[in-house]
Amino acid sequence: MSAPERNKRKVFSDLFEVLRKHTSQTVDYPLHKALYTNTSEIEDDLIENAKIIAHNKESVSELDILIEFRGDVFYCFTGNNTSTDAINSDYFELEIEKFKGLWTLVQSQYITSCLPTAPAMEIYNEVLSFDECSENDSKAKAIDLEDIIPYFISLNIYKVKPDTPYSFKDLYQIKGYFNVNLNRNNINFSQSIKTNFLSIFESGLTSIPMDLVELAYKSNQYKQVFLELYRCIEQLYPIPTLQNLLRADGISLTCPITTAELLETQLNWRPKESDAIEAIFKDLDEVIKTKFESAKSNTEYSGLGNATFVYRLRNANVHFRKKLGKGSLDISKWEILIDAMLEATLHLYKKYDSGISI
Repeated sequence: MSAPERNKRKVFSDLFEVLRKHTSQTVDYPLHKALYTNTSEIEDDLIENAKIIAHNKESVSELDILIEFRGDVFYCFTGNNTSTDAINSDYFELEIEKFKGLWTLVQSQYITSCLPTAPAMEIYNEVLSFDECSENDSKAKAIDLEDIIPYFISLNIYKVKPDTPYSFKDLYQIKGYFNVNLNRNNINFSQSIKTNFLSIFESGLTSIPMDLVELAYKSNQYKQVFLELYRCIEQLYPIPTLQNLLRADGISLTCPITTAELLETQLNWRPKESDAIEAIFKDLDEVIKTKFESAKSNTEYSGLGNATFVYRLRNANVHFRKKLGKGSLDISKWEILIDAMLEATLHLYKKYDSGISI
């Protein structure tokens, strides 16, 4: 179902309604009914015709949104203005030309809230008041965007440069890049871990579930980071078995992930996880294997193979049974393990990417 057409007048009306609701809580005077922003023709065109690729609203004041207009892609996100020094200009550039149109669209349709601390009387005096003797409150009046921006939640807008690892229009891949570079995370990760997160975001592998990788980076606990990365790897479990099956039967099929879904739906078949993780871990390179060895050394898991170690740790953190243990590691061990999981995720998706189509 296609999205309904946007009308710029309705968008302007929605924008100023946000200010009216905020101001009317403490101000009793009549408020101007018809206002619009001083946007250009191209910005008005954007307001009415821009395509929303994806958006993620975590709270009233937290939004990430990806917008496409006339072949250009823009990433908009709430929060204090960022330092452009932290962002690679080869990938993203601060948007200036279409800022007003994008700001108006996002604020009015997706954020719909102004700053809780915005002074109501100041908004009334500067924007919403009218002279009953000389003005008609129903006659539309132009307002400079600069005069209302201070009352709204801060919005950052970047243009995504084409022909880069980030031109695949994946909101979570782009959000992940900004999270890492702006230190928007809850765990004090080592530089090695941050670099490995960036390597995944910049891999160009559209088969990687970037929403899980981004969620891992924003997690509050090492256990949760580990589990999200485990889920990334888990998606690959059916591929080795199905590749062998298809080769043996001479069947030409290019997407074992889709085949796995079909077989599970129709036949209730899925690979045994303990065997599946062994099958995909056996070809990890020696550097990654050594990191897993280091993570499990001098722990209750030290006598296990790498695949069994990861699978047992996953079970201990997913299922609540005393037999499985607490699934805990020291912080230093978690750091090594997360590093290894990130490198394994990238390594395995590079290997099996041709078996996944999105």
